[in-house]
Amino acid sequence: MGLNPPFGVEASLANQFIDKTLTFKPKLLILIVPKETARLDEKTYPYRCFYCQEDAVVAYSVFPDRKTGTM
Repeated sequence: MGLNPPFGVEASLANQFIDKTLTFKPKLLILIVPKETARLDEKTYPYRCFYCQEDAVVAYSVFPDRKTGTM
């Protein structure tokens, strides 16, 4: 299951969204979330984190428009 949940202030909406998602007990969960989001390996029923990029998002992490080169 891949998710890019709404973030909200200090990831509040992301945390609520993820908590609800975990009730479905997915085998694999891919998330695009801000660093303020609660870590899944620290939840009541933890998930193993295979890859976690701690540093800030870099420029062009979202692909630019091919025709204009803009975001």
